[in-house]
Amino acid sequence: MTLKLEDICPEESTFKLKQTGKTYTLRPISLDDEMWLLREFPTNLQEIFNKGQMKEISRIVFHQLINSDKEDFLEKEVIYINEQGKKLTMRKGGADLLNAIILGPGEKMEVIKALVRCLGVSRPLIDDAEKKTLETIELTTAKM
Repeated sequence: MTLKLEDICPEESTFKLKQTGKTYTLRPISLDDEMWLLREFPTNLQEIFNKGQMKEISRIVFHQLINSDKEDFLEKEVIYINEQGKKLTMRKGGADLLNAIILGPGEKMEVIKALVRCLGVSRPLIDDAEKKTLETIELTTAKM
C-alpha cells in the first residue's frame, strides 16, 4: 500500500504499559513537533522506524506524550543489581525511564503503532504494514 497525502491525518493515540498498568496518551503531531523532529533527527526518520531504533523512537514518544503523562517519567533513582550482585543506583527519567519499562516485542509494537498514528499515518496503512511484518516473520520462521 502506498502512502498518499490524504492518508496523513495526525490524531491522538494511546498505548498501555504493563509495568505501570496505565494508558498513556500521545498528542497529534504539530508543525512545532515536525520542526523538532527535523532538528533532532536530521537523517531519514523512516530509517529509525525500519531499523526499530527504540532509543530514538522512545525520545519521539516521550516528546509526544501529553504533559500529565510525562509526570510518570520524572527523573528518579533506579536501583539495579548487576550480574556480579553489586547494587547500583542510577538516575533515570524521560525517554530513558520509558525505555526501561517497555516490556517485550508486543508492547514495543503497540508503542510504535501509537506513535505512527499520532504522526498521521491512517489505521488502514498501519494494519497493512503490521500484516506484511507478520507475514515476513511467518516466512522467516517457516524457512528455519
